[in-house]
Amino acid sequence: GIGPGGGTAGGSHSKKGRGSKRRSGKGAKANTAAAEAAAASAAGPPKPYRSMSGSRPPAKRKSESLELDLDLGPELIEEVVPGQDLLYPAFQLPLATKEEANRPLCGAIPVESGTIHPPGAKVAARVSQPKAVPQEWILATVSKWAPSAGKYIVTDDDDPSGQSVHTLPPSALFPLPLSEPPTFTRAHEYKEGTTVLGMYPDTTCFYKAIVAVAPSKRRERDYIVEFEDDVDINGHPTVKRVPVKYVVPWSAR
Repeated sequence: GIGPGGGTAGGSHSKKGRGSKRRSGKGAKANTAAAEAAAASAAGPPKPYRSMSGSRPPAKRKSESLELDLDLGPELIEEVVPGQDLLYPAFQLPLATKEEANRPLCGAIPVESGTIHPPGAKVAARVSQPKAVPQEWILATVSKWAPSAGKYIVTDDDDPSGQSVHTLPPSALFPLPLSEPPTFTRAHEYKEGTTVLGMYPDTTCFYKAIVAVAPSKRRERDYIVEFEDDVDINGHPTVKRVPVKYVVPWSAR
């Protein structure tokens, strides 16, 4: 797992995914893009769908505002991508009833200030220093709340032994969503252009990303995001699918 001396998300450090699949930040993403491009070239013409782990042409995007091109939106909304369960295990969330849809952690609805996360809660945890640039966020599980210290004890989900433990203040944790609403509204999702933290495919690491398409516009009810510094072999920005469960707010706090 990532220990206290680990690298920072988005840097040129070593980072694990599931098991032995830890990726390094920018370097690994570039290497992944190169491998994807090579695989796509060997495979011949592109298929009617786009795979999360496959090659895709550069997103048509205004670099200043990250506003989606009119040709890009419908294409992404209609895409069918198999194998998401392989890239994001246990990504499916229970569907909330109409009465439950306004509760905290239904989609993007936040918890109230001062809420204590119970043992077993899944969180995005910042294990780097608050002012570190860039920051390092990992998938973790709350072990307990230590009221005398005002901190949480969390374990790194990438370490099956449970030995990678971090003691963190409440400001270093964002709880993951617990359910999805029957219908996505503005309260349940992060709108296009919002900066969020998303878990990168096939890893247990969260990175800054910009929402390109929100779940309410997606048949698959997930996000299309553009991760910071995530480019293809030609240096063009790429977009990825991320389940609702693995998208949380981003804060520089």
